[in-house]
Amino acid sequence: MPFSVKQHQQIHFYLLVLFCFFLPLWSRVAVFALILVILNALASGLLWQHRQRALGPWPLLFSSFYLLHLLGMLYTSNTAEGLLDLETKLSFLLLPPVLFAIPLPAPSDRAKILRAFLFGCVAATFYCYACASLLYLRTGLNAFFYQYLAGYVHAHPSYL
Repeated sequence: MPFSVKQHQQIHFYLLVLFCFFLPLWSRVAVFALILVILNALASGLLWQHRQRALGPWPLLFSSFYLLHLLGMLYTSNTAEGLLDLETKLSFLLLPPVLFAIPLPAPSDRAKILRAFLFGCVAATFYCYACASLLYLRTGLNAFFYQYLAGYVHAHPSYL
């Protein structure tokens, strides 16, 4: 049973909330939500209907970051690492047209998405502190340094 346009927009919104919440907490779920966002955009037909907005200057500006990495592949001698980097940054190519093509229904939705990201950051922080506390209580090792704390959510310390 096909969904209506309004239902696709609601699915799009909730998948973005899911993506933003799990981005700092559990990156595998965030990537899965991102794939679902792209599939929903393709299934809804909104990407095709709003192709002018999807191929406008702002989405192309953000997607050009990926194109610069693609151009950088001409200069690298380590193609295996370069291809892995291109795979990692593929969302820079696919996500801007999707995000610009499907508008959010209400301005308050942006605040809800931002709030979901904030709660995800707070949850990731509490999780890192809890893991470091348990490690300290069990073994006496101090893992409260930023480079160790970020390891619990498999992130670079600067992301925290």
